[in-house]
Amino acid sequence: MIIDQNGIYLTKKQASVSAAVLVVLALLLFVGGYFWGKQSVIDGFTQKTSQESFNDQVDYLLTMQSFAAKNGGVAPGEIESEKESTQSLPDAAEECEKTSEAVPVSAPGLQEKTSKSYKHYAALAGFSKKALAEQLAQRLKKRNIPVQIKTKVGKSASGKARRTWYQVITMSYESVEEVQQIVVKILTFEKIKRSDIKIV
Repeated sequence: MIIDQNGIYLTKKQASVSAAVLVVLALLLFVGGYFWGKQSVIDGFTQKTSQESFNDQVDYLLTMQSFAAKNGGVAPGEIESEKESTQSLPDAAEECEKTSEAVPVSAPGLQEKTSKSYKHYAALAGFSKKALAEQLAQRLKKRNIPVQIKTKVGKSASGKARRTWYQVITMSYESVEEVQQIVVKILTFEKIKRSDIKIV
């Protein structure tokens, strides 16, 4: 560095060093800003997804309550099942008569067979968009937890329009204990409220 009456002068080496320092500082600022911006975007996306999931859960609960109130406490899907069961009653009665005449079955054996054939599963979350349901399903499958997506159709809270929503459920298991173990495992890495999960 040279100082005289006319000002301060830098040598070529000093000017090169100063320029290099400025470039390094600019690069550090750029990298820091990039990672800070990326983290902000990820946090915003996570918060938005959680909010949408919460809104979907609220809409689903309101829809179920409205539907149940209008149909005497019967949930969507049960009406059709009830109709199908009613229509098949005569055939089932005839079949039971034939079976009882041919092969006598004791009550304890029949009860044991029914309990073993009954399947249990957990309804994890409901979404208004299929893409959100598929995202949750993919995350669970990566953790070796097989799930499936069911498409549900029901009326809105106002009772005017029919709404389509998507529910992520576990696979069926023979006992409730097995389903509970799967739910506990899911809750260790997924932000799902335990009160929102319904074991059927």
